[in-house]
Amino acid sequence: FDLFQGQFLSKPRVINEGKLSVNQTAILKLISELQKPDASPKSIERIVQVDPVLTYKLLRIVNSATFSLVRSMTSIADTIVMLGLDQVKQFAIAITMARQSDKPMEMYRSMLIRGHMCEVIARKNDSRNNSAYFLAGIISVLHLLLDTTPKNLLKQLPVTDDIEAAVLDGIGSIGDVLNNCVHYEKGNWQDLGVDIDIDQYDFAYLESIRWVNELMGPSV
Repeated sequence: FDLFQGQFLSKPRVINEGKLSVNQTAILKLISELQKPDASPKSIERIVQVDPVLTYKLLRIVNSATFSLVRSMTSIADTIVMLGLDQVKQFAIAITMARQSDKPMEMYRSMLIRGHMCEVIARKNDSRNNSAYFLAGIISVLHLLLDTTPKNLLKQLPVTDDIEAAVLDGIGSIGDVLNNCVHYEKGNWQDLGVDIDIDQYDFAYLESIRWVNELMGPSV
């Protein structure tokens, strides 16, 4: 690579707990609303449709050749039904965040790859709540994009205890998957769990790159 510095994306640095901007607060509000357990297609439609750009991009995604639709989607309600709640939540978070910060796009790609990778692993192992794994992966990088600390970020997100424990302490079933995904990303093979199926992680990583490329376009 030319002009590439890996530590920019992953090297720990001290961050003071400052006040979040209006845009950053809006992102957290959207994530909070989308992650409510009683979220329905109708409630998510109300959240999405107040943002014209988000509405347009979601319609573009579902109308793309990737989904091979017989007919075009013409409303957010149709889009939610077609993609499913979990997919719409993920797309909405990704699209909104990419528009609200001046951070390098590669940081967003890394965040989405990690979140999706955690979700794919959870799905492969028949987890009851795949979206919790996705959210844990997202939050484990999100604090860097918002220039805050994981602890301060989690104070403002109504996440479950198992997600918080996974992000802050790396414990629990979600924490195990998150830790292994981070080690895999960094090539720390010696730190991977001894009982993991490495083929699953190979597949999950490549699948996550493909998913992010569909969403954001290939990395250049």
